[in-house]
Amino acid sequence: MCGVSRFYGNRARLMKKNHLNGAGSSFVLAFAVLACVSKCAGAPLPAVSPGSLDCRTIPSEPIIVARGRPTLKQGAYRHAGGIVYVGIEAESPDHPTVQFYDEKTGRTGTLEHISDLEYRTDDSPTIPFMLDSPIFAIEEKAFVIETASGRLGASLWCAAGVGSHPTIILIHGADDETREMGFLIPYFVSHGLNVVAYDQRGTGISAGNWRFTGPDSKADDVIAVLKSVESDPAVDSQRIGVWGFSNGGWVAPIVATRFPLAFMILKSPPSVTGE
Repeated sequence: MCGVSRFYGNRARLMKKNHLNGAGSSFVLAFAVLACVSKCAGAPLPAVSPGSLDCRTIPSEPIIVARGRPTLKQGAYRHAGGIVYVGIEAESPDHPTVQFYDEKTGRTGTLEHISDLEYRTDDSPTIPFMLDSPIFAIEEKAFVIETASGRLGASLWCAAGVGSHPTIILIHGADDETREMGFLIPYFVSHGLNVVAYDQRGTGISAGNWRFTGPDSKADDVIAVLKSVESDPAVDSQRIGVWGFSNGGWVAPIVATRFPLAFMILKSPPSVTGE
């Protein structure tokens, strides 16, 4: 399985900077699923045993996961008559980058820092951005989970408003990603979903080595994170789901057999089994 994991890690790395190409169709699918989830929120979920994981949660201050992390305000910005979602993406040992998604045009890409809070697209046509006053900013609640496999760093980004909200956890592909998942986080949060993301094993503050973790052990990590946030007052425990990218397309279904998920979204999942 480690060999398969490394193969898909390389595949994911080639796709990495474009892992949200086709974002429009993916988001339409996501919210079609969530609409159904909302309508069925009152219905009891099937009884699924989440299993027993020896873990405990330790709250922590917000953590700067990677060196050189930009200090800009992540969130949703008004731009040229539309909304642009801006977030930080970090994959070791690369320097963190600033990603954007233009909802009006469907364009995605990376922003280069010019000066102060001024940024511009790194490819043509060049578009300038002033990232100082988002119409919707995101707030991070960082925490650490102590598991049998060592500590696991994660964060919960909460949607605005009182009460509990549907919550989605972002599952990595087979690469060295941290919890910094680009503009996906501000996009989902600004549309009323809490977002949970974590540092892949051996990245950020998580122990271990991402090269030697297969889908089963990754599923254990995801479930540990889910069990740590499901009792949070901001989380609607009846509407928790997952978004899995690439190798995460193997992990998400395993999670679904061990934890009562309300929905599952897969982006560029493997087309073969993991056996």
